[in-house]
Amino acid sequence: MRFIILAMAAFGAMTLAATPAAAQQVIETNKRNWKHDASGIKFPREVAGMRRQRIAAFSSDESNIGIQYDAIDKSSFVTVYLYPYAGGDLSVWFDRASIGLQSRTELFPTMEGGEPTAYVPPGAEVASGLMASWAVGGEHRSTLLALFPVSTGLAKIRVTSSTASREEIEALARSFLSEFSWRYGAMQPAVAVAECADALRFDEAAKLVEKDKDDRMQSGILTALLSSVVQGSLEEKGVVKKPAAYCRDASSEAIFGVYRADGRDDGYLMALSDTGSSISVYRDGMAALLGDGSSKEDEKPEYQINLLEADRTLHYAPMDGLPPPAMALQHVQQTRPISSANKRDKGSNITISTD
Repeated sequence: MRFIILAMAAFGAMTLAATPAAAQQVIETNKRNWKHDASGIKFPREVAGMRRQRIAAFSSDESNIGIQYDAIDKSSFVTVYLYPYAGGDLSVWFDRASIGLQSRTELFPTMEGGEPTAYVPPGAEVASGLMASWAVGGEHRSTLLALFPVSTGLAKIRVTSSTASREEIEALARSFLSEFSWRYGAMQPAVAVAECADALRFDEAAKLVEKDKDDRMQSGILTALLSSVVQGSLEEKGVVKKPAAYCRDASSEAIFGVYRADGRDDGYLMALSDTGSSISVYRDGMAALLGDGSSKEDEKPEYQINLLEADRTLHYAPMDGLPPPAMALQHVQQTRPISSANKRDKGSNITISTD
C-alpha cells in the first residue's frame, strides 16, 4: 500500500473506471469554411469542382473525423479522414487501409494496380506520403488511396470515380488536395511496407504468467508509470527516435496486420483493421526488475501485451511465451487490463485494476 500512495503522490491521480468511447455523430454546419479545431485545417463548402456533403466525428473530442465531398455531376467523390494513431508509422496504416480497400469486393468486383508510390503532399518538401490507385470493375472505373502526416496524426484520402482513368484520378486527387492549407506533422520519407523475409515463430502453448493480486498491482503500477516517464522524458528532451522499417509478417489476417520493426523476432505490432489502434507484443524487459532477484536457467521470458489507443495505453497481464496474434487478440478482448495510462496528460492519470 505504501508503494501505491507514493506512486499517486509522484505521478498524479489514479482512477478505477474508463471513459466509454463516443459513438459516431454527424456535425451539422452551413459554414463556407468549416474549421477542424484539433488540426486547424479548414474545409471549404466547395473546392475543385467538389461540394462538401457530410462531416462525421468518430470521437467525442472530434480528433477523428471524416468529411465527404461529391462532384457536382456525381461522377466522383472524395472522403478525407483525419485521425490520430497509436503504434507503427504511416507505412503500417497505409498498408492496412490498402488491404481494407481491396477487401471491398461488393464495391469493386475487380481491381488492377495498387502499387504504392511515395507522394509529396502539397507545399511539403519531403515525400512523406504514400499513394496508390486502381482500375476497378463494377459501377466505378477507378479508385485511389493517399495517406500523409498532419499535425494531429494522419490524413487519409479516398477518391472514387465512375468516369476517370487511373491517371486521371491521380490528377483529380492532386488538384483537390492542393486547394487546402494542410497543417503537417513530422516529415519522414515514406516507404511502403514489404513482406518480412522470414516468419515469426510463436509459442502455441503460451499462457498467462501466474501472479497474486499484490504482484499484479505492483506490476501494473510500474509498467504504466515507467512507460509514461520514459515517453515524457524523451518528449521533454526533444529526442526523436530513429524511424523503424516495418515489414508485414506472414501471420497477418484480413482483420489485423502483424508488423515487425526492423525485422525483430522477439515481438510484433498488431494493427487492428484500419482504426489507428494496435496491440504491441514484445519481450518484457521489466520482468527482471519486478522479480525476486534470482535467476533460473529454465525460467521462461515474459511477453508484455499492450493495447495502444490514441488517448491511452492499456497494459495486460504478461504471457510466458510469444503468443500467436489470435491468442493475443483474445487476451485483450476477454481479460481486464492490469493498468492503463492516459497519454493526453503525459501519464499523470493512471488506472489500476484491483481485480
